[in-house]
Amino acid sequence: MEKWKTRRPNYSELYPGVVIPGEVLQFLKQSDRRMEYLEYEIKRDRHARCKDGKRAKDSNGQPVALPELEVSLEKLMEEDWKFPANAISPEDEAIARIELDEVNRRLSLLCQRERELIGALFFSHGGKGMSDREYEKQSGIPRKTIAYRKAKILAKLNPDF
Repeated sequence: MEKWKTRRPNYSELYPGVVIPGEVLQFLKQSDRRMEYLEYEIKRDRHARCKDGKRAKDSNGQPVALPELEVSLEKLMEEDWKFPANAISPEDEAIARIELDEVNRRLSLLCQRERELIGALFFSHGGKGMSDREYEKQSGIPRKTIAYRKAKILAKLNPDF
């Protein structure tokens, strides 16, 4: 008897008297095949084979092992694998470029003094910006004036807000 027949159930014998539609039976068989793959084949040691079907051997006479199919997340992280989820999609890159162009366009509407204030409050210190209090110490402008100007500038930058 073939190997797969010993592992996969015969649904007509499991459910006697029940008529199983062909689509359902096909789905069950595909599910069984996937489970068999996950349970048996993915965890099996794999070796390279020669054209004659025998295992290929390295210079030491040992079988040439193929990379495993099941790899732990820890191993992937140790090897510094790049995961697709971390890659920026072309769509996200295009959207970011459009948004950046819009920010630059709106910033160009500001006068020099307004750009300096926004630059200090939002973009200084490596992009972290500074607090109103820090800017007050640096510029000598009262904090309430800074807060008023900042609110006015932000309203100018985003009129929809």
